Amino acid sequence: MEFINNKIKSLIRQFNSPDNLGEIELIQEMNEPQRLMFQKSIKKAKKRKKIGFILGIILGWLGAHRYYLGDYAIGAVYTLAIMIAIAFDESLIILPFIAALIECLSIMDKIDRYNRSVALGIAKKVQEFENPLIHEALERASNYSSTDNFEAAIKELKNVSILPGCQSNQDIQNKLTEYQHKLDRQILWKSSEEASLGNFNSAISRLETIQTNSEAYEEAQQKINEFGEALKQKQAEKELKEKEQQEQRANQFLQAGLKLGETGMLSPALMSLRQVPEETQAYEEAQVKIAEYEATLMQRKLEKEKEEQLKLEQLKLEQQRKEELRKHQQLQQEMLEKQKEAEKEKLIAQLPNLVPIHHEGELVAAALVDQTIHIVDEIERKRTIYGVLGNHTTASGEFIIIRLIVRNDSKKTRTISASMITLIDHEDRQFSTSSEGATALTMSGDETAEFLLTEIQPGLEKRITIVFEVPLTSKDLKLQIPSGIFGKSTILPLSLATYEF
Repeated sequence: MEFINNKIKSLIRQFNSPDNLGEIELIQEMNEPQRLMFQKSIKKAKKRKKIGFILGIILGWLGAHRYYLGDYAIGAVYTLAIMIAIAFDESLIILPFIAALIECLSIMDKIDRYNRSVALGIAKKVQEFENPLIHEALERASNYSSTDNFEAAIKELKNVSILPGCQSNQDIQNKLTEYQHKLDRQILWKSSEEASLGNFNSAISRLETIQTNSEAYEEAQQKINEFGEALKQKQAEKELKEKEQQEQRANQFLQAGLKLGETGMLSPALMSLRQVPEETQAYEEAQVKIAEYEATLMQRKLEKEKEEQLKLEQLKLEQQRKEELRKHQQLQQEMLEKQKEAEKEKLIAQLPNLVPIHHEGELVAAALVDQTIHIVDEIERKRTIYGVLGNHTTASGEFIIIRLIVRNDSKKTRTISASMITLIDHEDRQFSTSSEGATALTMSGDETAEFLLTEIQPGLEKRITIVFEVPLTSKDLKLQIPSGIFGKSTILPLSLATYEF
């Protein structure tokens, strides 16, 4: 138990210890450039103990910790073992897990040894690099100089000269002086070439880079003064030319605005005149015309607004007249409908056993038979009645389907015999209910179709549907509703019983 505790404490110390063991001793023997190169190289090459340990714990069964250390062969063995275990015997998967956990006990020691080995190799290479560094810099600078790229050559040598021990290198200092002199002469030549092309600003900027301690400094200052005077003259000529062009454009805008104004196109004319610049000779005349055209446009706008206001008032008056006419027509229509309703009510009252009622907002006649009210709810005309199963029944003439609402206002149960109700046409022909039509209607899914008798309790109403088959020439149809066995039948004209028929 004590061994396990000591091992765990050792692992924790290793896990929290730095990854740079041994590096401090190595860099003590190096100069500053070597230290910089060493630190840059070791930072990329060394491994992290924490990463290696975590990979071993989490993905060690796949060999991830070995891949991290560069032991690709052993890592591949782990991966292959897992694949074989999955393919043949999954119980063997535990073996790579156990092996990885065991290796986790020593993984951090392996990483320390790996980092120490890498650090020794890098230190050896860095310590041998100082002389080749200077030699290579001089060689690269010479290559740049051969292509007249003196700026790059100077930069290359200055990067080396700042390193400790290189300031005293006479070859570097001599070459820096030589390349700087050649660069200054190159600047003088290129500035003259740019000035000949009229690029005085660029030429002056180039000459200003020549240092005061340079042999070419005085010559550079003379050229700066010369190019400065030439630049002033060029700018004066440019300003004069721009002024002439501005006057020309201003005159073009003025003439275009005047022509548009003469044709009455004042808005485009104003757009053109407003583009005349203030500092031109045409500006004053343009302002006078602008004021004149704006006043004319304002007058036009006021006249247009007045005209539109007049049209609006006329439109309102016209709408008022139309509204008054509509209300008058509506009132007349209402009065006519009331008059018709009164005449219809009077006509209904004159017929025996008929009473006027309002059904669905319309005045219609209903039959009062034995204290039961018979109201015609809907009437349909059909040549063919289709069943729900695809079958159909076709009349020799046409089917008259009458849907009734029968309300029992008595205190006794009433029995309604649909088969006793008949239909009379204009030739006084009487038609009894069609059993064939009622059957077809029932087969179509209409449960209100009646064949024989139906009972209605007091205070309730029931919807029944009766079907008649009549010739196509029949008109002025009337329902004949019997009253008991010996009672007198009530005649209900369909023209009074429904508003639409």
